[in-house]
Amino acid sequence: MDARLRIRESRYSRRRTSRPSTRRRWSSAAFSSTRRWTGSWPPPLPCGLATKCGSGHTVATGSPTSPLRNSATGRRVCMQVTVSGRAREQELRRAASIAELPSFELKSRAAVDWDATVLQVSRTGLCLKTPGRDYRWHPGLLHTRVEAGWTHPLVRAMALTQGDRVLDCTLGLGTDASFVALLTRVPVTGIELQPALALMAQEGLRDAGHAVRVVNADSRLLLGGLPDGSFDVVWGDPMFPVGAAVTHSLDLVRHIGSHAPLGQGWLDQARRVAKKRVVVRDTWNGTLLETMSPDKILNTMRQRPRYGIWLG
Repeated sequence: MDARLRIRESRYSRRRTSRPSTRRRWSSAAFSSTRRWTGSWPPPLPCGLATKCGSGHTVATGSPTSPLRNSATGRRVCMQVTVSGRAREQELRRAASIAELPSFELKSRAAVDWDATVLQVSRTGLCLKTPGRDYRWHPGLLHTRVEAGWTHPLVRAMALTQGDRVLDCTLGLGTDASFVALLTRVPVTGIELQPALALMAQEGLRDAGHAVRVVNADSRLLLGGLPDGSFDVVWGDPMFPVGAAVTHSLDLVRHIGSHAPLGQGWLDQARRVAKKRVVVRDTWNGTLLETMSPDKILNTMRQRPRYGIWLG
């Protein structure tokens, strides 16, 4: 009886070990070491941005003395910052350093209004807590872009080559910027308007080893201070309208990201800064590109995004 049990157990163990898992798993170390940024961190900013933003900050800010304000009342908008339960000294220091930045206010856990949005510092990183859900940084659909490589529509729209300098004016989680940096082998500069989203993207991109430098600023204002032709490609991906089909990985961006449209003033400055081209993404049935009159539009598949292209 014991011999039969041993034979049955050995067959079961062989079946378990000889059948590899086909599930896709993601981690911050999903990329091999050859794809990770091996230079100094954070990647250096171009001279124009370094002078204007101050490269000494953990997250460079375009206007460090101008916190966000409510467009209706004009009052200063501050997001609460706190720590998780039984926080260590490093989490307390991290929360205190974040509170020194504009648009953040440090509070104890007892004083926090948990019915509002709260940025919490924990051992596992930054977490945006809302009454209905907690949000953390996620690379989104980066793995699908990496699999497509140079054939991805975004790459074809940008006409990318290795060594191109790219400015992402709508960074969000940094998925597009990370993908472009992997292909060009040059650090990408990403501008994000919302301070909390910029902080979470900076931490996630740093831990994943992606060559993206995060700048917390309004791209519509920051572009005006950059010299002509300082980037090869300027990229803009405004928030899709409510009701458009988006992945769940963009829920964080939809919750706190900027919904401000890219106007003609932004386009004029972007064309001046871009040496080769400006690229803007729109939904397959959107009207944004028609109002901005691009030089050409790259259509991919039905119900897939379109790319407006302005040549430099």
